[in-house]
Amino acid sequence: AVEPHTRYAETGIPTDSELAASASDGASRVLTATPALPPDASFLDRLVASARSAVKVRPVGEVEGETPEAIAARMEAAVQRGDHVAAIAQYDSLPAVAKEAASDFAEKLRARIAADEVLENALSDALNPA
Repeated sequence: AVEPHTRYAETGIPTDSELAASASDGASRVLTATPALPPDASFLDRLVASARSAVKVRPVGEVEGETPEAIAARMEAAVQRGDHVAAIAQYDSLPAVAKEAASDFAEKLRARIAADEVLENALSDALNPA
């Protein structure tokens, strides 16, 4: 059960607090990888987007919608509350280009989920009479 985690022997599996600290960066990388404008955007739309790019603003919390911004916000919120399974579900619903940008963060989430499952199973086996 521990075999898949041997690659983390040197660095360790990320803790909940480490994941929470890096969740904002993961969500931000989703947004930078996702094109904000459609290819047929008008000159004015491009000009406004250029002005907005000087300041990075993104939604946070339980944002409604299916845009990458909303999904990234919900992913970050799930990590902040310690619900890594919900965070991965949000990540899995992202477009491919956004997934690629945050793939290392998702790998850390998956490692934490798997480690928690190993621990939960070991505790369950230890506490259940044979």
